[in-house]
Amino acid sequence: MLIGTFYAATDGVLMALTGPFLAEGRQAGGLALVQTAQALARLGAAVAFGAPASRASRSARRAVSRLTGAKNR
Repeated sequence: MLIGTFYAATDGVLMALTGPFLAEGRQAGGLALVQTAQALARLGAAVAFGAPASRASRSARRAVSRLTGAKNR
């Protein structure tokens, strides 16, 4: 249910707003292009957030292992 609500509030609204700007007969391709662009943007955002978070996580593990004398695996 929650994922359906998320989809309706994000992708569903995007499709509803984009649809009227697309020419007759090209709506399916246009909506697919918009969805692809949105998916690529989400991928970019995930990578942009994940890389620094991963680096920070490694640094935190090293700091904790130095303090406790534990070895990293």
